[in-house]
Amino acid sequence: MSLGRAVVVVVGSGLPGGDRVLFSILTKDGWQPAVLTLATRGWQVLRRGAPGYTPAHFASSGHVIYAQANGGLVAVPFDATRGELTGSAISLLERIDIVRAGAAFAVS
Repeated sequence: MSLGRAVVVVVGSGLPGGDRVLFSILTKDGWQPAVLTLATRGWQVLRRGAPGYTPAHFASSGHVIYAQANGGLVAVPFDATRGELTGSAISLLERIDIVRAGAAFAVS
């Protein structure tokens, strides 16, 4: 799969089960969350057309969390076993501080 010119790839976190990794790719449009399957070395972008303002993070609740360009922090239901989003974004916070370098938040 080609995303054109990816500028930066951030390796995020291993997913439950140990056979997939959630990571993010920085393109000219923003951060795109993706999943790498270790056995096949194949990867896929989770959501095209709705880039985030920050790299995606996996939460043990079964969500992918990221900040949007409009300043909102969202969680998207995610099936870590299949490596797929399973629903629509859920707003966690309407406005967070965003600076040119991104937004600072942590997931635990």
